[in-house]
Amino acid sequence: MVEKINQIPRADTQIANNDKTHLWYISADDEIVKNAEATIKTIVDENLQATAKCINIYDEFLFLLKEEERIDTFLNKRPFSREEFTAEINKYK
Repeated sequence: MVEKINQIPRADTQIANNDKTHLWYISADDEIVKNAEATIKTIVDENLQATAKCINIYDEFLFLLKEEERIDTFLNKRPFSREEFTAEINKYK
């Protein structure tokens, strides 16, 4: 971001002659830039920690990822019995 800011042309060069064609130079080692980097790093770290706490929230639903395959296998089994269908339906109650 600092590199791109250093390349922004001055708008006033179109209405007045000026030796400076770009906005002032900002060093990557500037104190304000370093403070901004530290703030951004803190925010990202806090959000990563929050994400790590939430990652297993849906583990109890992981079985749903394989349910379609399991149901297809069940439906391809023949002959069907009423008790088997009732048992499958009752799994979701």
